[in-house]
Amino acid sequence: MFTRDFVYLGVSALQVVLAALMTPILTRRVGVGQFGQLTLAIVVAQLLGVTFNLGLPFAAQKVFAGKDGD
Repeated sequence: MFTRDFVYLGVSALQVVLAALMTPILTRRVGVGQFGQLTLAIVVAQLLGVTFNLGLPFAAQKVFAGKDGD
């Protein structure tokens, strides 16, 4: 049950949960002039995460058995 898949799922879920918790807190703490910069930073961070991820968690899970059975 506790395999690599579980770790990848946990880390991915943690990222989403932390973003969901921190975004409302941060948006209420910044001023009107900084709100646009904060939203731009959040969008850029989300896009870079998807871009640099390159599907690695899904590709790393695919392990195929060799001819010798390993």
